[in-house]
This record gives sequence, C-alpha cells and structure tokens, in this order.
Amino acid sequence: MRLILSNRIGFCYGVKRAVGIVDEISSKYKVKTFGPLIHNPQMIDRLRKKGVQTTDAIDNSVENDCKIVIRSHGVGPDIYTLLDKNRIDYVDATCPFVKNAQNFVNRKNRENATVLIFGDRHHPEVGAVMAYAKDVIVAESIEEVRALKHFKKLAVVSQTTQSKKLFRQAIMILLDKADELDIYNSICGATESRQAEAEKLSQKVDVMLVVGGKNSANTRRLLTVCRNYCDRCYHIETFREIKSDWFSQDSTIGLVTGASTPDFIVDEIIEQMKEKFDPNILVESIDDGL
Repeated sequence: MRLILSNRIGFCYGVKRAVGIVDEISSKYKVKTFGPLIHNPQMIDRLRKKGVQTTDAIDNSVENDCKIVIRSHGVGPDIYTLLDKNRIDYVDATCPFVKNAQNFVNRKNRENATVLIFGDRHHPEVGAVMAYAKDVIVAESIEEVRALKHFKKLAVVSQTTQSKKLFRQAIMILLDKADELDIYNSICGATESRQAEAEKLSQKVDVMLVVGGKNSANTRRLLTVCRNYCDRCYHIETFREIKSDWFSQDSTIGLVTGASTPDFIVDEIIEQMKEKFDPNILVESIDDGL
C-alpha cells in the first residue's frame, strides 16, 4: 500500500496567520472570535478547549477584559463600526488575500461600478466582500454569469478559494457583457497550487482522500477537481470516517488537504492507517511518488 501526499499539506498562509494570532493573544487575554475563526471543526474544538470562544454578537455584552479576533474570512465595515462604537478591543485576523479583495471592491464602489463577485453566495468571505459595495451581485456558476445582463461599468472579483479555471471561463463571458470591465484576480496562489496538485495526483492513484472540514469551500473544490480524474474520491474530516473496503493492500492512495486542515489530522491519518491497515505502508510526497 502506498500513500502519496500533496506537497501543500496543512494550513495556508492566511489560516496559519489567524491561528497564530489567536494562540499568541489567548495566552494573555480572554479571546472570542467573531464567527468561527476558520472552517475546520477539529481546530475550532482545539481552540475552544484552550478557552477561545466564538461569538456572533458585537455589543456591550462583550466583557471589558476580552479581545475580539476578526475571523480569517473577514467582515464588513459595519462590524468595525460596531467594534469602535462599543469600544471593544479587537485584532484583525482577516486573510490578506481577502483584505485585498475588500479594498478592490471598496475602491470600485466609490467609482460607481457594479461589482460582481464570482463565488459562493452564502460563504462568509463573500458576504464580507459584498458589504464593501452598494451595487453588488454574486454569481455562483458559469450559468449564472451567462444569464447576466449587459453593464456599462463592471468590476469583477473572485472568492479567494475559487477555481481559476472557472474564473477564467467567467471572465471570457463577461468580456461581451460590459462596456468597461475591470478584473481583479483575487484567487489565492496557495489555492491554485493545491488544485493543480490535486489534479495531478488524482490522475495517478486508485483512491483519493480529500481531508478538510465539510463546511470548507476550498476543500469541496478540491474534491470536485479530484472527481474529474479519479472514480474513488472521499471527503473526510478525520481518520474515523475511513472505511477499510475503500482500498486493498495493492492500492495507491493520494491525499490532499484543504487550506484550513491542521497538520495533526494528517499525522493521525498516517499513524492510524499504519496501525489499522498496513504497518509497512509507504508514505511519499507527490514529488517522490509520481
């Protein structure tokens, strides 16, 4: 049995930064994150055990000795206004890629452009970016992009974890739907690299394990990429979901993770696969194994 790991395992830069911020300040202060810090239930549970709480309320119920941490997905300007109004101490852990998208949308809003966000309508990152424009629409699919009317002035931004291939298709359609088109490629470079490695790996293995939160948009996109090339792809959060009939002793297994999947989950998967399935399993990186 062979287990081939993607090179980009574990947290992306933005998630690592957010978790690092919380780890540092939670050792000194009471900490609440505004919404779940990242989309990984196991990491959120680990932070909770360290005393880090989650809140959806920014008001005078927040204790004076508590620091609020803005989640990695970001928030709209109204939340910052509430924090300042209530004199609540906060630390901003918004992913820099998300912050750049917010700044772009804010700028285009002042230029009176219609803003189009290509992404998941109900994702917190998209909601936070939307909050920086008055004239804003969201398209979740290529079909929705095709159905759009013609615009005089259109600014386009993508959810940072969107598929670059789909974003490119959307842009090609939008070229004929606006007199003036301003494009900002806000897709995170790490997301693009993970998707490229998932595509490469899933073409060469018998089984793909896509590890990450079920509420993680970027993990679900990795699963979609893998299913284009591999018939047996499984989205799991932890080892407990793996079933023994997914592979045999001769199987070659690929493993990729979402951007908010912590290393300790991957370590547990490797350890448990050795213990439960094959003590001699060969663990390789994508560079070694392919």
